[in-house]
Amino acid sequence: MATNPSNPALNSSFAPAEALRLEVADRLLRGEYQVPLLPAVAAKILEITSHDDFSLRDLSDIVITDQIIAAQVLRQANSAAFGGERRVDSLPLAIQRLGSMTLVSVVLALSMQARRPGRDLFLEQKRQIWEESAASAFIGRVVAAPSRLDRNIGFLCGLMMDFGKNVLYSLIQDIMQEDARLKAIDAATVETIITPDHPRVGRVVAERWLLPMPVSEAIAFHHDIPAAGQHQGYAAVANLTDFLIYHFRKRTPDSERKTSASLMPDHLVKHPAAKMLGINLDQAAHIIECVPECLEHARQLNVK
Repeated sequence: MATNPSNPALNSSFAPAEALRLEVADRLLRGEYQVPLLPAVAAKILEITSHDDFSLRDLSDIVITDQIIAAQVLRQANSAAFGGERRVDSLPLAIQRLGSMTLVSVVLALSMQARRPGRDLFLEQKRQIWEESAASAFIGRVVAAPSRLDRNIGFLCGLMMDFGKNVLYSLIQDIMQEDARLKAIDAATVETIITPDHPRVGRVVAERWLLPMPVSEAIAFHHDIPAAGQHQGYAAVANLTDFLIYHFRKRTPDSERKTSASLMPDHLVKHPAAKMLGINLDQAAHIIECVPECLEHARQLNVK
């Protein structure tokens, strides 16, 4: 392999894992990584819903421009979760059944799903991140409500808090393609490189996409709530959502009852983020009850 003077870590005698770690740190320091564009459908949805006078027709005009999203909206409208006793076959009827808040949630979650062209070394990891992010978004909306925080902002906090991991996976894939030695590095090692930096990278994405400041701060500080300043409430929403996803994500149908029972309301209210949000026992019980439904919504949205 020819040396590249611009990549000192790759040209050195460092062990592969350490070389990768140093190269990622160097490129992050120099800002040499690609921030994806905000998906067009998501951009239009965020623009329209930033005004109070938007209509279902406005949303329908956006949804119809993306066949994958339109198909998923129909699927959601006919799912048992929305009580679809009579099947709807037209997009306007599906949108009417879902309502604006659910429709916006579904469209935003779907539009963020990673669809990188070509071979993706980390496709499965990105799919898992996306499914957990979709579930986190639905949970974030539930968690925000008791504290009278904006549920749509809570949704975005959950959806975006780990998006930086996708950017870092893409950066690491680009680096691996420059040095054949690095392709043997295992996924667990890659995860240790990604974990510390994903909040910072995610914040850069949020700022480039002009997302609301509370979302940007929640992404950056969902592991360090006090650092979020005046937006600590939304950082707490993201933090508590992250805890709930971690608790429930390994659940299987056989262990569903046992896992659900293992997280009791009196346990949840003692969580630091729940204390900050002022969540009481009844509210904690409602949140726990909603988590499996949120996970199921995310699984139904998965497009392979």
